[in-house]
Amino acid sequence: MAYEPKDLRGALFRNTNKVEGSNAPDYSGNILINGVKYKLAAWLKDSAKGKFLSIAATEVKPEQLAAKPKQAARADNEIPF
Repeated sequence: MAYEPKDLRGALFRNTNKVEGSNAPDYSGNILINGVKYKLAAWLKDSAKGKFLSIAATEVKPEQLAAKPKQAARADNEIPF
């Protein structure tokens, strides 16, 4: 059975590939709100009151959900450049 996202639910996952000092998010994931899918990004920050997450959400457009076109298959003897 395939995973079916539920409205007003989402998940964030730790970015294990983040390079120290980069501005890439510490966590990323998705959330579904009123049937609209959003990409989430979160950064762990420090303040005088302690650590917190700064979160950004970006709507996933329908054209981004469509499958990417596959590259044409090449013969084994073709060089890919």
